[in-house]
Amino acid sequence: RRAESMLKGRFDVPEMAIGGEAFVVEGKNYGYFGVTTSLLRLPFVLTGFLFGEVSRFLLLSYFFLCLAAAYALLCHATRILNRKPAWPSPWAVAVFLIGGVLGTTLLFLGSRAYIYHEAILCGAAFALWCSFFTLRYLENPASKAWIGALVCGLGAIHARPSSGLYALCLLGVVALFHLCAKWKNRSTSGVLRHVGIGLGATL
Repeated sequence: RRAESMLKGRFDVPEMAIGGEAFVVEGKNYGYFGVTTSLLRLPFVLTGFLFGEVSRFLLLSYFFLCLAAAYALLCHATRILNRKPAWPSPWAVAVFLIGGVLGTTLLFLGSRAYIYHEAILCGAAFALWCSFFTLRYLENPASKAWIGALVCGLGAIHARPSSGLYALCLLGVVALFHLCAKWKNRSTSGVLRHVGIGLGATL
């Protein structure tokens, strides 16, 4: 419903769509979840394809995006710890992904087609990918990984504020770390980029 409202230039939703969970401001009903999920639904709303029937598909998509991000983080950590290109062992992958499925609330969230479950899973997926890109930026401050981190951080905070605050705080701390390293080495190269990244995360 919010995606429909956004196409009309509004952010409020009909009362029947949110019921007693709405924040009512000047007679208009607003939801407590962000706009990321609505933005991702816009293609379905514009085309009329499976309107109102994509929740389970999106929940499953966010669930697998979370698992893919967890696997990417595992691969990154393995390479850093080995200090050379290396793949995690099959045993490590099995334990890590089983823990990611059975050891967290992701499986529970993905099993029920509620809009707030969708918002939480969406926020988790964006936050995990933000973490992956942030760690790549930590490893190589000259890389463009900070762009992916900032985009995913924005997606996370507009899906679930708590997830996004974690992700953007992590990015800001890494930018600050690079600035401190530059100050310690009395180097000025790249300082403005790190300042900009930190300000972007803060804003």
